[in-house]
Amino acid sequence: MILQVVTQPENGWVVLTAISTLTYTLAAVAGFYYLNKQMRHMRRSINSQTYQSIYSRGFENMELLLEYPELRPYFYENKSIRKIDPMEYQKVMALSEIILDFFEHLLAEKETFTPENFEHWKWYMRDIYSRSEAMRVFLADKEDYYNRELLEIIRVPNKREEVRC
Repeated sequence: MILQVVTQPENGWVVLTAISTLTYTLAAVAGFYYLNKQMRHMRRSINSQTYQSIYSRGFENMELLLEYPELRPYFYENKSIRKIDPMEYQKVMALSEIILDFFEHLLAEKETFTPENFEHWKWYMRDIYSRSEAMRVFLADKEDYYNRELLEIIRVPNKREEVRC
């Protein structure tokens, strides 16, 4: 039956059209598969670059604390900023801004993290914020500079049962 259809001249265009359609369909499917594969590779590459950028900024912040170890207690030990030297106050406020900007960078990139990983980052942000009178004072004055979602995240106290970083 198929041989009869192919050998009849009036059916030649039908067969040719069917073969062409099948060929184009297979080419399109192969193209979509390849495109999907490329997009996954690109997504992994972008996520890797994002992680690298975030960790690089975090290390830069740590380097500042190594360079100025006298400032560390203002961010990890809730040291009061009352009655401190005006120059030290300016350094503490500048570092508060740097750390809060880093937090906002984390928030801007949250889609690249797994939900569990971002929960760890939220815990870290809240922990630093809760241990730093300096950051709370800075933020009271500059609240409008920052994203509402960031403010909501850092102002929720961590609970003991939450997973720590």
